[in-house]
Amino acid sequence: MNKDLLAGKIKEYRVPVLGLLATIVLGGIYFFRSGPAEDLGNYYTELNDEVQLLLSNKRNGADLSANLETIKGFTGLMEDRFISQNLADIHDIFYTLERESGVSLDSFQRPEMLLEPIKPKANEVEYQPLSMAITISGTFKNALKFIHSLENSPLLYRYNGLKISTKAQTTEVDLVSLTLNFELLSLNDE
Repeated sequence: MNKDLLAGKIKEYRVPVLGLLATIVLGGIYFFRSGPAEDLGNYYTELNDEVQLLLSNKRNGADLSANLETIKGFTGLMEDRFISQNLADIHDIFYTLERESGVSLDSFQRPEMLLEPIKPKANEVEYQPLSMAITISGTFKNALKFIHSLENSPLLYRYNGLKISTKAQTTEVDLVSLTLNFELLSLNDE
């Protein structure tokens, strides 16, 4: 009797019963699909971002050699401009020292930028060392006068080496040749 009564009630209220069953089924589907779907969507987004990053790294890696060569070229150009900026003033100072001390400036090596800048501990001024060498010739007295004039010049520098040798005697006065290896300390314009 219960089966017949239940079957009769279902036939009588067929639309609401089917609606209730459809609601239960769709609610269950929504419940099971909505939980992990959001997590899976987030995981998919993260994986997609990682794949895009790996692809861009691969593209950049393929051009890395060319990019490094371009950077080296620009760095060399910047160094040349940095050195050339004050090179005329440096030449002028050494030719003035030559004229005032009475020596002959035999060779003047173009300054070359060294790798590491110098940052003194006392203040925040940064210097860029420019390695160079000069050779002068003249009497010993005039060579000393040149060194003294260099010490009183506006140039900032530090000695790396000094070599003195005698030249062949051509007159009554003995001539010496003096080679100075030093680093000019130029202000870094950063």
